[in-house]
Amino acid sequence: MLKNYLTIAIRNLLKNKVFSVINMFGLAMGIACCFLITVYVYHQLSYDHFHDKADRIVRVTMDFGAGESGRNVVVTGTRVLPELERTFPEVQSGVRFLKGNAIVRYSDKVFDEAGFVYADSTFFDVFSFKLIEGDAPTALSRPNSVVLTHSTAKKYFGETDAIGKIMRVDNQSDYIVTGIVEDCPDNSQIKFDFLASFSSLEVSKTEEWYDASYITYLLLSSPQSIEPLQVKVDRYMKQQSDVNGKDRHLSIFLQPMLLVHLHPTVEGGFEPAGDFRYVYIFGAIAVLILGIACANYINLTTAKASGRAKEVGMRKVLGAVRKQLISQFLGESIVLVLISLVVSMVVAQGMLPTFNLFSGSQLTFAAIVTPIPIVAFGGIVLIIILLGGGYPAFVLSRFMPASTLKGNFQQNSSGIPLRRVLIVIQFMISGGLIISTLIIRSQLDFIQNRRLGYDTHHVISFPVSDEIRDPVAALKTVLSTHPDIFSITIASRSPVEVNSSNTIVSDNGTIIVNQIRTDSHFIRTLGIKIIDGMDFTEADEKAAKSEARPDFVGGKSKPFIIMNESAVAAFHWTPEEAIGKSVSLQGQPMQVKAVIEDFHFASMHEPITPLVLFIGEHVTRMMIKVSGDHLAQTIDFINTKWNVLLPQRPFEYEFLDDQFNNLYKTESRTSHIFYTFALLAIGLACLGLLGLVAFTAQQRTKEIGIRKVLGASVRSIFVLLSKDFLLLVIIAF
Repeated sequence: MLKNYLTIAIRNLLKNKVFSVINMFGLAMGIACCFLITVYVYHQLSYDHFHDKADRIVRVTMDFGAGESGRNVVVTGTRVLPELERTFPEVQSGVRFLKGNAIVRYSDKVFDEAGFVYADSTFFDVFSFKLIEGDAPTALSRPNSVVLTHSTAKKYFGETDAIGKIMRVDNQSDYIVTGIVEDCPDNSQIKFDFLASFSSLEVSKTEEWYDASYITYLLLSSPQSIEPLQVKVDRYMKQQSDVNGKDRHLSIFLQPMLLVHLHPTVEGGFEPAGDFRYVYIFGAIAVLILGIACANYINLTTAKASGRAKEVGMRKVLGAVRKQLISQFLGESIVLVLISLVVSMVVAQGMLPTFNLFSGSQLTFAAIVTPIPIVAFGGIVLIIILLGGGYPAFVLSRFMPASTLKGNFQQNSSGIPLRRVLIVIQFMISGGLIISTLIIRSQLDFIQNRRLGYDTHHVISFPVSDEIRDPVAALKTVLSTHPDIFSITIASRSPVEVNSSNTIVSDNGTIIVNQIRTDSHFIRTLGIKIIDGMDFTEADEKAAKSEARPDFVGGKSKPFIIMNESAVAAFHWTPEEAIGKSVSLQGQPMQVKAVIEDFHFASMHEPITPLVLFIGEHVTRMMIKVSGDHLAQTIDFINTKWNVLLPQRPFEYEFLDDQFNNLYKTESRTSHIFYTFALLAIGLACLGLLGLVAFTAQQRTKEIGIRKVLGASVRSIFVLLSKDFLLLVIIAF
């Protein structure tokens, strides 16, 4: 019996090749898209679950402020971890991180490494990153020790043993390789290439509340202790007079590690966080696309029912019961779905690189073939068989033998209302996805075209460091001679990565401000508008450098400071009133020289906050404004001079507008995914519509012939066949 069902199923597929191909291709595309999105959703939901102790690890964030102002940040001071360990028995251990860039040299290989991270020696006790070589308890216990990821070790040492090798870091310190760890999983929020011992840093010997530059994680005794511990920490911090007083306050918050990726309470960390809303939206898109594919199958199968009416009638006359007919048609559905399934796997594998590019993931086909995605995949297939094959099977098996054998079934309208409803639903879904895509696109256009308050166009940005300040000064002088270079500035941060803050005091109170240490060319290079006052001059810069202190510039006269509109407003001044005012920045007396227009130095998700500029040391970024003409030759010129004056540091640059666009990677990826799947949805809906129109034309072949004989034009016949479907599409949109 099973062999008979299979034979008939294959014969019917071959007999109706066009409709079989449309059905199989539509189902294959629907399954492939649904499966890719399902795997992506699973990947997002699985972040950090590979850690054995993940359910009792928390990330510490800090809320600090002065007066009425405050900021919630992802970093803490060095004291938070040891203080909480000493005070609360619930805290078993913890790890402090400092992430940043470093110039790493081994033999003739030199790279500017963005994934250089310092971590406490307890790292391998708290987290479940697998150490391939080395001893976990001691790998980070001594100063100037470093653990490399497997790919990093291969990059520097090839196939030779890396353990015990000496690497030069920032042209200053030698680090010994004490371990090799597996590459960080793609579903890990903590990512690094180098893991250096935290004891290598001078700050490891001190404990400070407000020196907030360190990402801190705690390992608790149990998952149930998170909320009670938060209550205790709140009470404890309020009792600390050295951190909470009249002019300042500091609070500590604990967030479970498993919530950090999709439910972040603060922006920042090792990598940009995800958004649980996008995960749910993509899950809904998967269901909608699968629904379109199933609707196509139901439509075409019920439409083709009239062609098999006599077959059903003859089977019933010969003794077939309805159960057997349902089994027959469900069997045909299973065959078609299984063939589509095989095709969908090929399609999914082919689409995977593009999907990874759009989503920013690194999914592999091996990651797809894991238990949970396979179970989800089996559920998808079962749903398709039941939805796509169940309804047609029950409809076809219900035909009455007398009507079908007399040839009356073709006049029957069975299934037509359902097909119309499904067509409207399909194009409603497609239209909804297209409209959503246009909305997201308009948001991105708004971001990209909105006036930022500074000019990102044709500004080249690259990292520098304090220990090479003399060559940097010489480089500025040499580069200034090029006709296509308009202006050069150095600063502690570029305007899209400001993350340093401080307290500033005036007669009107105390506020928290972001700060940028810079030179006298910063405002000119970035085209920032001065509302009142005057820009820094080279004389200000020389005076500041001649009397510089290790932390801030200073001397007998008050150094100048420039404030943005938000900082002035926070002190309840007008721009005119602010000029000449005396303020104190972390105890250093300063005088307001100018007020600049607010500009976006963070994502537009965040409001513009108070900002100050002052001339100072400890720069990390050089920015060059170029004309845009002969751009390749200008960059070659910069590269040549760089290699002569700064041979110890590789020349690596990026454009400021690219740095700005990186702030909106999530929105950009979402837009691309929406756009792609909206096109696929409308394509699948049109494919199903094409099949129905083709079937209608086939069913009305004689009518079309008679109309043409009587003089009907091709245009009129086209309108005749498509007007009903076109009306349904218009209603849907």
